[in-house]
Amino acid sequence: MSFGIRTWAPGGELGFELTTRLTKLILQRDVESWHSGSIALNVPQNMEFTAQAIPLDSDQYMRHVGHRLTYDSRAKVLSWEPGLTQADLDYVNGLADWARPMRSASRIVVFAYVPE
Repeated sequence: MSFGIRTWAPGGELGFELTTRLTKLILQRDVESWHSGSIALNVPQNMEFTAQAIPLDSDQYMRHVGHRLTYDSRAKVLSWEPGLTQADLDYVNGLADWARPMRSASRIVVFAYVPE
């Protein structure tokens, strides 16, 4: 299973790709567009993890914005909040309806992986 979690170096080289690692799915949760929350992560010993919030209802203009993720490493807690606040939506209120970004439901996935 691949969710396309990868990073790229400034020069264009591939820096990290999850599909090349031994992985374990730790969390898969669908959250509504207005939902905020947090959860404690139980990552197996000697493994690292990666997390991604995937917008579930984008359209041809890709105007749906998913959730922001933050991680508190001391408490081992992953938190999420809508990627657009009401202030953000008010700021772009003058845009045409087809161009105005919207909040999106998200699928939050967390994989533990064996480091290289």
